[in-house]
Formats: sequence, C-alpha cells, structure tokens
Amino acid sequence: MNVGAASGVDQRLLAEVLPIAEDAILANLIDEPDGEE
Repeated sequence: MNVGAASGVDQRLLAEVLPIAEDAILANLIDEPDGEE
C-alpha cells in the first residue's frame, strides 16, 4: 500500500486488487512441487 501511495496509485483500486493478486501469487507458490521454481 505504501509503494502504491508513493507511486500515486488509486488507493481504493489498489485495496481491491492487492488481496486478489496476493492470493494468486501464494496459490502459485503453494501448488509448485518441491524443488521447482
């Protein structure tokens, strides 16, 4: 949120999108088998 604020990003939009992006990133990391990147 701080990086978005410093970049002038719309805070309301960022607050809506950030949790979705975080879930997608974490789901991708969790689904990867051990030893693969």
